Amino acid sequence: MRLGKTALLEIVAIFQNAVFEGKDASQQLRELDLGPLHGWSNAEVAPDELELTQQYVNEHPRAQKWEEEDLN
Repeated sequence: MRLGKTALLEIVAIFQNAVFEGKDASQQLRELDLGPLHGWSNAEVAPDELELTQQYVNEHPRAQKWEEEDLN
């Protein structure tokens, strides 16, 4: 299994907040909810790639802020 781009960006954002704000990142990392991308026909997405679940994105607004140009 691999992590998708938005999942990796979310992990980096969690660590950045921990470093810059002096917060403990362990709880946020435990809250990460990853799942396979079913039904994607995009050639760039591997079938075994994990991404943030829609429920996680809904509960953590920061996860919705990633713009497409940030992912490349």
